[in-house]
Amino acid sequence: MHITSLTHEPIGIAAMRAPATLAALDAASLLTTLARKPLLRIGQVLVAPASDDLAARAELERSAIDQGCDLILGHHDGVSILVGMSTYWMVLWHRDYRAFLSEMGELWFLPPVASGPCFTIRDGRLDAMMEPPYRDEADRQAGIARAQSVHLARMEG
Repeated sequence: MHITSLTHEPIGIAAMRAPATLAALDAASLLTTLARKPLLRIGQVLVAPASDDLAARAELERSAIDQGCDLILGHHDGVSILVGMSTYWMVLWHRDYRAFLSEMGELWFLPPVASGPCFTIRDGRLDAMMEPPYRDEADRQAGIARAQSVHLARMEG
């Protein structure tokens, strides 16, 4: 078996499959994928749980580079997230990011401190913004707590 895109086209990594439609994708589904689903492809972004298996991560990186895809990898705790921007020859990793869910339901990935690029998925691409999606530290913490709450609810249900 191999990973398939949302259009069911093979994308080259063994033993994983993406869902058939993007219509059902929401922040909760994406957070669940980061924790325990095999792989989801949204346009040119691959979303998967992080693995300690270096060979599997290397294969995922090679596939992302070959296809010009970026990567979002989440740890099982639903807290620590790796964001990888693909170049022609390597993946540039941004480590220890946090999921942030805005009051409007937009999912973002924030750096561990309140400086650095924030990422979201727009039009099938990973979009980096220097302007954060929150007003202040209290809003930042509330959005992180919302994302964590959604993640925990999905893991239990």
